[in-house]
Amino acid sequence: MEKIYVFGGGELSQKQTLPLDKLVVASLNKQKPKVLFVPTASHDADGYIASFKRVYESLGCVVDSLQLTKEKNTYSIMKAKILAVDLIYVGGGDTLFMMKTWKKLKVDKLLIQAYHKGIVLSGLSAGGICWFDYGYSDSLIIEGGYDYTYVEGLHLIKMDHNPHANEENRQGFLDSFKQRNKTAISMDNLTLAYFEDGDFKAGYKCVNDAKVMLVESNKKEIKCNELELEFVQE
Repeated sequence: MEKIYVFGGGELSQKQTLPLDKLVVASLNKQKPKVLFVPTASHDADGYIASFKRVYESLGCVVDSLQLTKEKNTYSIMKAKILAVDLIYVGGGDTLFMMKTWKKLKVDKLLIQAYHKGIVLSGLSAGGICWFDYGYSDSLIIEGGYDYTYVEGLHLIKMDHNPHANEENRQGFLDSFKQRNKTAISMDNLTLAYFEDGDFKAGYKCVNDAKVMLVESNKKEIKCNELELEFVQE
């Protein structure tokens, strides 16, 4: 069974997503599950790595990180790290930079291999986008541009993704998506979507007003259906 948990957004370092993180860890049903944090999109930011380690170790996990911009790892080392864990969590940041780095190092193929092996995948923002066909991303803005773009992911979930949907600067998503003749999942911060074998199975939130929308476009009109979410708390 192939499983992916996608976070809509939120500050992990401030423990905003903690009830959702707990749910993901509990789903592993293991004592001291092994978790690999992949912070490529943040250029392996030290503070992000430390925050993730602190939060997930507090949940009983054994945490390691795969740093691709600050450390030179051989292919065999990367493969050993990726295929030896229970959960892989990809952090947020610059999606386009992350995907280019993964492809250059063939990490994309290793993550797909991990998925088919049954290792649970997860992530937030860029770390959510990567599992889909494409994601609505601010990568060009991060890199000095002026507009959002769609960045290609690993095609493990056959739809597009819009994280942080309730943030003001992402309100252009629906207009842009009209031209795509596809389906997307648009997620507010502090939500979590669970996919099994590529299909949406359940949704969760840890604040009352958070929403997850299934968005369908035929290039003429947009249909938005709000998905049912279970409220979870600490």
